[in-house]
Amino acid sequence: MKRAAIIGVDPGQKGGIAIIPLKGPKAHTEAHIMPLDAEKQIDWAAFTRILAPWSGLVYVEQVHSMPKQGVASTFKFGRNYGGIFGVCGALGLPTITVTPQKWKKTILSDYETRDKVAAIDFCKKKFKTVNLVPPGCRTESDGLADALCLALYGLRATTTD
Repeated sequence: MKRAAIIGVDPGQKGGIAIIPLKGPKAHTEAHIMPLDAEKQIDWAAFTRILAPWSGLVYVEQVHSMPKQGVASTFKFGRNYGGIFGVCGALGLPTITVTPQKWKKTILSDYETRDKVAAIDFCKKKFKTVNLVPPGCRTESDGLADALCLALYGLRATTTD
């Protein structure tokens, strides 16, 4: 039986996946770095294993190509971005895209600058049991922080509608 949750996904190689369970025993927030394979592409089997036990909405940061970004890297990023929606669709998880400006305005409203440093600071205070330092790293991951903020944005959006 799947457990209900709100899920946030910060796409990309340095992104993350955050899961906020809605209820149940041992309902604790989870954060995972984006699983990558040897070629630094999203490991779709691992990504699917992370999402498979859950039901609910997935909030994905709405992204676009950047000016002066190379064609190959734009294609690679687009493939990864589309794959996120493919896996979610196959698992029956509805997706909602949210611009960074929208979730930052809501979640980081108390911060003067709504940048990655603010997101990390917010998550360290709000999600005290979640480790923002990925294995093998020394510093907090802004990808994990952004995913947590997206999930919290989704939780607030679903409980106020």
